[in-house]
Amino acid sequence: MNKLNNKTFVIASYLLAFIAFSVYLVNVARYSSRMPLWDDFDAVLVFLKVYLSSPDQQWQILTYLHNEHRLVFSRLLIIADYKLNGHVDLLHLIWLGNAAWVSCIGMLWLYVRRHGTTFSEFVPVVIVLLTFSHGELMVWAMASSQQYFQLAFGIGAILLLTSGWLAPALVLFVVASFTGGGGLLLAPVFGGYHLFKRQWTALAISSVVILLTAYVYFIGLPYAKPSHHPITASPLLLIRYMLTFLGSAGRTPWGCYVVAVAMVYFILQNRRELWVRMPVLGWLAIYIVLTALVAGITRAGFGVAQARSTRYTEYSLLMLAIVYLGYLSAATAPQLKMRVATVGLVISTMLFGYWYSIERPMMKATFKALESGALLYPDVDRAKVMFKQACDTGLLSPSVCAKGRN
Repeated sequence: MNKLNNKTFVIASYLLAFIAFSVYLVNVARYSSRMPLWDDFDAVLVFLKVYLSSPDQQWQILTYLHNEHRLVFSRLLIIADYKLNGHVDLLHLIWLGNAAWVSCIGMLWLYVRRHGTTFSEFVPVVIVLLTFSHGELMVWAMASSQQYFQLAFGIGAILLLTSGWLAPALVLFVVASFTGGGGLLLAPVFGGYHLFKRQWTALAISSVVILLTAYVYFIGLPYAKPSHHPITASPLLLIRYMLTFLGSAGRTPWGCYVVAVAMVYFILQNRRELWVRMPVLGWLAIYIVLTALVAGITRAGFGVAQARSTRYTEYSLLMLAIVYLGYLSAATAPQLKMRVATVGLVISTMLFGYWYSIERPMMKATFKALESGALLYPDVDRAKVMFKQACDTGLLSPSVCAKGRN
């Protein structure tokens, strides 16, 4: 009977993983548009126009701030796409970004497999991370190529750090930092890990690299804090923002609070598994909490509701995956491990279906608006100017320009 149940679980998990991955890919392909969306106007079109028209200042333009981020890696992707195609194709950036997110899943799988986790047991993580709660990112060129790659480099850095590969880990730290400002938050993870392991030489080396990176980021290159980002002074507001950020997979305000508190409790309950047996997961959880903290300090002034933005929920999904893997690792008896995996499969499938029913109509509506020529940007008049300039200078393909002029 146990063998029959195990076989049924394996078949069901593989089938559900295939369905989730297929649905994810089909919807990215169906609802991705070559038309610019929100930050694509400034971070792609304006950047490329200024970069190409100022050959003597290209380094400064490549590294200048976009809000609090230095989007060097994403800008290199934009330049490469333009050079290869003769124009920038936002669809390519969308797919590259999603490939980075899939690589996050792949890295976690390669890691937990070394600790005895089978693929069927890992499937709940696959389904959770493919959940459509971050549907906005899935089809948004600039945001996906920045957010997903920053997380991929961050996970890769932590994986290498905890495996004893300090030099490549530090390289990924630098790359992550110049992909998105959140990459800098790997610095306390490196420091904390070395202190925890009493690795004094490694701590000294990491400190030098981190300080040099911070010097270049904040002093060596021109830096000015965005004036529209008020620093949060209220501790209560900060806590509310952090809980909402961490639990954003719960969607509703109270749902976010419940999910966040439960996740923190469960992670602490399995702290030995996460920080001793599978340290990548424990230090990744710390990195996510640090991200929530800094996001709260710099963005809570805009309102707690912003923490529920779909562009942030991938952090919440990663925390859910960490909770599940912690419990799976703690379950040593085969029957208990099977129960944990079964519950994980049911919950992940329900979460996937819930968010799919909410986000897919929104993705469809955005795609329909873009394909009809709508310029989705806060200042429509400015968007028209940027779009026209991009078309006049050949930054966008004639087919895209024809849509925007309808």
